[in-house]
Amino acid sequence: ISNSTWITVGAGSSGKGSGAVSYSVTANAATATRSGSLAIAGLPFAVTQAAAVPAFSLNPPTVDVAAGAATGSIAVSAASPNASWTAVSNASWIAVTSGASYTGSKSVAYSVAANTSNAARAGAIAIAGLTFTVNQAAAAPAFTLSAAPSSLALTAGSSATTSIGVAGTGGFQGSVTLAVSGLPSGVTATL
Repeated sequence: ISNSTWITVGAGSSGKGSGAVSYSVTANAATATRSGSLAIAGLPFAVTQAAAVPAFSLNPPTVDVAAGAATGSIAVSAASPNASWTAVSNASWIAVTSGASYTGSKSVAYSVAANTSNAARAGAIAIAGLTFTVNQAAAAPAFTLSAAPSSLALTAGSSATTSIGVAGTGGFQGSVTLAVSGLPSGVTATL
């Protein structure tokens, strides 16, 4: 008697004395090993079936990148040289740059745009029904300075005004202190 739906008893399911019992198992489509049993003359007979070989695998399956722009590649291994697949990004900041479709095993190249946000982000590339995950760090808070006009030419005894602009990047919201140093003798600056 089979105690598992995937094990079927064939010839020898009943009888007297010594004999042989045949059984068959259905294919294991799962990626995990499975166990079942038969009861023969009241005694258990264990059956263990290996996991299915995945049709595809990715190496690596995930990557962590810094906030700056990055590039990389993923090795796609196919169990069959005739297995076709595609690679499609689900995020506008991740681009598949080569190997977007193929038959068999191949590498997929990708690029990641710089993250200028103060929040980390995650995206993915779907490859052959599997997911390659990209985790990108947040941008470090910073700021940029701009001057208008960017340079001044003055004659002795004259004065001029320039505007200094401060723009936060990566979520910067702190204060900025400006100072002037290295002026020639007799020149003053007021902030």
